[in-house]
Amino acid sequence: MPVDLIRRVALALDARVSVDVRWRGADLARLLDQRHAALQDELARRLAHAPGWRFVAEASFSIRGERGSVDLLAWHEDRTALLVVELKSELVDLQDLLATVDRKRRLAPVIARERGWRPGVGRPGVVGTWVVLEESHGNRRRVALHGHVLRQVFPADARVVSRWLACPDSPLAALSFVTIARPGNARRSLGPIRRVPTTPARLGRLAGAPAERSRPPGANADR
Repeated sequence: MPVDLIRRVALALDARVSVDVRWRGADLARLLDQRHAALQDELARRLAHAPGWRFVAEASFSIRGERGSVDLLAWHEDRTALLVVELKSELVDLQDLLATVDRKRRLAPVIARERGWRPGVGRPGVVGTWVVLEESHGNRRRVALHGHVLRQVFPADARVVSRWLACPDSPLAALSFVTIARPGNARRSLGPIRRVPTTPARLGRLAGAPAERSRPPGANADR
């Protein structure tokens, strides 16, 4: 069934369409996992260089029936500030992103206390959320498509985050893009290697020399 027809039917029924992309079996899931891990590693490196912050990756939780994990949960002891980092290599479902970040922000103080960060003191003074998307044309296009909603919910950008990490004295809601290194990209971007014939006429044309005129079979080259 054509995709446009499916969308029209779903719209008429006030339903949502979920697309399950399959590409070479488990390769797609493995590729997404690798990209997510690379994104997580890059953000962990940045937080490690931010003075006063410590963090844990994949901070799992199960609180009153709500389960999940925080990609990166960071804590600033002196400022009693928490930072919830949500990582996305691909922005697919906007509603799911908004609901996920809201749930983790709401549960972050409880998750922190369970990990011994200021136990028994109560809620941290500041809770920040930072959505980090992998830099790509697709993610840029989706953010532009939902720009009004996203910037209303996450008004801060990377520059604001840098200042906030140095002095987290107020709530934060940010969204920014991060480029991750992908070894071997340069070679893949050149495209496949093609083998070409190496006849004298072909080599002459490749070198810029005029091509030799073809002669009919049996013609005398000395004439």
